[in-house]
Amino acid sequence: MEFTINKLATTPFSEGMSNIVKGIHWTAVEGVKQVSGYTKLSPPKEIFTPFESLQESTVKNWLVNTVDLGRVERALLKSSVGLDTPWSEGFSYEEPEEVRLEREWYEYNKAVTRLERYVLAEGLPELWEKMPTGEEVMSEETGEMEPVTVDTLVRNSIEPLPATVEITNYDEEGNASTETAPNPEIVSDNTERAEAQAIVDKGEPK
Repeated sequence: MEFTINKLATTPFSEGMSNIVKGIHWTAVEGVKQVSGYTKLSPPKEIFTPFESLQESTVKNWLVNTVDLGRVERALLKSSVGLDTPWSEGFSYEEPEEVRLEREWYEYNKAVTRLERYVLAEGLPELWEKMPTGEEVMSEETGEMEPVTVDTLVRNSIEPLPATVEITNYDEEGNASTETAPNPEIVSDNTERAEAQAIVDKGEPK
């Protein structure tokens, strides 16, 4: 694993010292995998190296002695080939109020839309509606002209998915065995609906 220093975050002036390095933006590379992160440094005490005198080797030494190397290694294992995986240490972000509200409204509307979809385990019945034909006839009850309607199929029925599915497994010798398991599509549907319902139950964002 090799570190690359991308950028240094500095404090302009503090306690008589200027351009104090307070954090390191870095990228760790191992083979074709890489992750990027930010590590916060402790304030300097007795020994202070002026910013203009810093060497890359010095900064890397600070990083190696501060960052959680095991955590970086685990992040590299989880990263996709050729894809940067954002990861930071010692960095906090406070979400602005307007951003929070926008995010929660997005999540709320998405949850409402998700709940409007039919339940896979229940299916949907046929839906018929009275549709106007464009003609009118005299009503015997009111004596007024009323539109003529006809029962029209506007939605075909959708059969519920089977509650279980048969799964075929093969042992090392190629022998097949079958087991019954819950239908994964129904399991996923129920999980998504429960998550959406939990969001809606909190009420509209404020």
